[in-house]
Amino acid sequence: SDLKDNTEIFIAEMDAYHPGEIDELAKLVLPQIAVITAIGAQHLGRFGSMASLAKAQFEIADNLPRGGTLFLNSEDEWSMKTAPSLGSGVSIKYYGYGVNNHLYATDIKQTVAGLEFIIHNSKFTIPIILPLFGEHHVQNFLAAASIAHELGLSPQEIEQRATRILPTPH
Repeated sequence: SDLKDNTEIFIAEMDAYHPGEIDELAKLVLPQIAVITAIGAQHLGRFGSMASLAKAQFEIADNLPRGGTLFLNSEDEWSMKTAPSLGSGVSIKYYGYGVNNHLYATDIKQTVAGLEFIIHNSKFTIPIILPLFGEHHVQNFLAAASIAHELGLSPQEIEQRATRILPTPH
């Protein structure tokens, strides 16, 4: 109810402590695009098994409309195990390090100024300079860049905006 009339994009982070919570949140938000960055064991205690945790995370996919897009990290074992069980109607796009991904990174270097790497897909290759430290930020950026590209940002805009990302405190 607090969204302004001119809002074009609304981003909501969803997490769950119990099965059904992402489903409930998604029914409120009605996502068109979703990303599952990873299914990590840090939440295992809440769900009892990795399979149960993965099922809860994939509740977001069940709430995408026909033609919606789900982005998955191809480096995440449980995302890759769970994705084949999805029904048709949702487009799945993968990001990661391999050439079979929709968007992938190569030539990753940590420098004193931050991360440098190259992003590729079937239509473009762009160099990225990300003023952050730690290779895990490459995966986070790939997720964001995948969605940005899906929403119409050009490769050049993605490249330019990467340099504006600042580290978060702590």
